[in-house]
Amino acid sequence: MKKIFTIVVALFGLLGLANAQNLEEAFEQGNKLYAEGNFKAAAAQYQKVIDGGYSSSKLYYNAGNAYYKQKMYAKAILNYERAYKLNPSDGDINHNLKLARLQIRDNVDSIPTFFLVNWFNGIRNLLGANGWAWLSLISFVLAGVLFICYYFTGTLLVKDNLRIFGTISLHFLFCSMDSASKDKAGKASC
Repeated sequence: MKKIFTIVVALFGLLGLANAQNLEEAFEQGNKLYAEGNFKAAAAQYQKVIDGGYSSSKLYYNAGNAYYKQKMYAKAILNYERAYKLNPSDGDINHNLKLARLQIRDNVDSIPTFFLVNWFNGIRNLLGANGWAWLSLISFVLAGVLFICYYFTGTLLVKDNLRIFGTISLHFLFCSMDSASKDKAGKASC
């Protein structure tokens, strides 16, 4: 039983060694094809090595170059990013990755902003932070005066009107405080 196990392990070792030599030959063949200008065949050889389980920044860099020459920018970027992950300090990888990214054109249309958001942002941009702070202070004083009047008034009709105006005044207070606390690039939550 031990002899069979030893023979099986030895065969797998030889197969692994042969596989590594085949991958190295495929890599060298890819380099040769690339130098000859046959970028499609070179990319196929590099991909064969990658599919074989081999991984190095040089392999991914060369594969990225072969795909870039074929104007297959997505595959080029993928391989450049893999190379960058293994060797982030390589200036050539960084340079080629940037070049490949410049070739990608996103044709994504931006979604128009909802009209209420535009309206609220327009109102919010009417005053600066100091203007909104002053409006907050005025709203606070007005809400306080309306609360005192509500507390000391006896008629029901006047109390209802004071409650409505007091609620509106408090809403202005909170909205103006929110607008005062955010810069002009932010969004108001009112």
